[in-house]
Amino acid sequence: MRYTRCLASLGECRRHIAANERQRRRLGFAMWTVLTKSDGRIVGGGGPYVDPFDPDWGVELAYRFAPAAWGRGYATELARFSLTLGRDRLGLRKVLAIAHPGNAASRAVLEKAGF
Repeated sequence: MRYTRCLASLGECRRHIAANERQRRRLGFAMWTVLTKSDGRIVGGGGPYVDPFDPDWGVELAYRFAPAAWGRGYATELARFSLTLGRDRLGLRKVLAIAHPGNAASRAVLEKAGF
């Protein structure tokens, strides 16, 4: 979690999950859980979302993956799918993506997705 926020308690995690679920119901979209095709194991999550705690950014593309999933193309596939779905099915005109300058892998994912 070097380049992103780590929630400090179970209560804080529950609060964030509940707020994001309210956003999903209101907007019709939120981040997804990413599973492996081979065995259905959870390897990460992400997608288009509006941060319920800082909604002024608008729609953002987010992703987080377990270290064992890094370098396997999951983030790039998720980013490309998110943008296509956002444009074609959700009618999103603008999606923001942010990567820490020191996170070269995340910047590469965003560049491959067209950012």
